[in-house]
This record gives sequence, C-alpha cells and structure tokens, in this order.
Amino acid sequence: MRHSPKYGDVYHVKKVPNRTYILMHAGNWAGDEAKGFKTDTDGCILVGSKRGRLNGQQALLASRAALSKVTAAMNFEPFELEIIDPEAP
Repeated sequence: MRHSPKYGDVYHVKKVPNRTYILMHAGNWAGDEAKGFKTDTDGCILVGSKRGRLNGQQALLASRAALSKVTAAMNFEPFELEIIDPEAP
C-alpha cells in the first residue's frame, strides 16, 4: 500500500521492468488523449466492475466500489499480481 496525495491509500505495483510508480486506483477512462479521449490513468491500473459508456466514451464503471472490494478482500496486505494476455498463444 502507498498513500498517494491524489488517490489516497492505494496499492503500489512494484518490480515492473522499466516502470515506476504504478498505482491501482479508481477511475473511469483510459483513453488516448492524443486522439481526444479522456483518461484517468497514465499507465496505472484502473479497477471496475463493469464496462459501459460515459459522455460518449467507453468507460470503466463502478470503479470506487470495485476498488474498495479489492482492498477489503486483500485486507490491505501485499499480494502478487499476474497480468495475463488472454490472446497470447
């Protein structure tokens, strides 16, 4: 866990090659700002319970509630995160 001035107490993802300060926090959008989309992340991990649309853009919904469930389920303890590409052979 790490205290972020912007997001409060959140998980800090560590030991990612060539990356630092990856947080797991609430947010709705992960769009490409260069293409005019909104974004709530700059390489961090957003947590939500469903996908939908907000203001005409694809979005992650129920993010704060989902993040609360994750932190409660993990009891604010460290854990190992494995990200798997579902399309990898």
